[in-house]
Amino acid sequence: MIGHAPPPPGSTMQAAVLRQVGAPLSLEEVDVPHPGPRQVLVRVEACGLCGIDVRIAREEWPGRLDLPRTLGHETVGRVAEVGSEVSHLRDGDRVVVPRLAWA
Repeated sequence: MIGHAPPPPGSTMQAAVLRQVGAPLSLEEVDVPHPGPRQVLVRVEACGLCGIDVRIAREEWPGRLDLPRTLGHETVGRVAEVGSEVSHLRDGDRVVVPRLAWA
């Protein structure tokens, strides 16, 4: 958020993780990633799990399914850290990630 430093190294966050196709998701503590040069780290305030996530968990989504996989998208939050090549966003900006980030 505005005026806040990025998460310190070793910080964790909660994630809904799929470890096995057809198995329930597990809520886990995972390391907070740091953005690459063209990426943005978002401090998530709300995130949906929807039909696409169900299809991914059942291997009904096109493409290879790498496990474990963190599910959830349709995210709302604030920029926590920007990569070195990002110039259109800054720390604290409110953002929405519609659908899948790469869609």
